[in-house]
Amino acid sequence: MFAHAIASQANARMPLLARDHRRASWGGPHPLACRTILVVEYRDEVAARLVADLTAMKKYVKRAACAAEASRCCASFRADLLLVNVDLPDGSGWLLTAKLRLFAPTPHIWLYAASPSSNDLAFTEFVGANGLIDYRGDVWRLSAEIISRLPNLRRFAA
Repeated sequence: MFAHAIASQANARMPLLARDHRRASWGGPHPLACRTILVVEYRDEVAARLVADLTAMKKYVKRAACAAEASRCCASFRADLLLVNVDLPDGSGWLLTAKLRLFAPTPHIWLYAASPSSNDLAFTEFVGANGLIDYRGDVWRLSAEIISRLPNLRRFAA
């Protein structure tokens, strides 16, 4: 009984992040693992593939079909990761990324393009995106690349 009281007092004084990290080392999901994803894609077939694959990984995924809808979603939905198509019809993914960085600086933003130029990588860094994925027009390749990068992604502590 006495040992349990001492352990609970020590646990109460331990910072929350340290307690969560200890719990995660027991084999559960990491407390800072990416859980929520916003997919900004105007093509239904690409969005459906990404949403299906990410949902299968037990992620909560929401879709925005245009830049204006993505801005509204970010105001009401806190995502750990934003996947943004560079070629949005109502505004570029670059412009959307720059705007979102002004209002929501914490989430990770990954841009993707079918055939990015050499200037696109420099512009990715300039607008504050965390990466640019070259999927060469193959949706399966895009999905596989995103899934391969997700285990290394950590959400920001609230």
